[in-house]
Amino acid sequence: PNPGKDIIRIKNFPHENFDYEIYDFSSKLVSKNTSLKSSINISSLQQGVYILRIHKENIVETFRVVKD
Repeated sequence: PNPGKDIIRIKNFPHENFDYEIYDFSSKLVSKNTSLKSSINISSLQQGVYILRIHKENIVETFRVVKD
């Protein structure tokens, strides 16, 4: 997992700006936005484990994120 407190940085994704969605483990969408700097602010999320889905054009990646 990718632990974070307020900001998580996305490495090895071929684009700096991308759309993303964050889901809790019950598959509820809790955040949706566009990132312009390869980072995502998760400060508004409660502690827990989330699924991060990022996409740009036809590339989609999914990650597990732990909010400390």
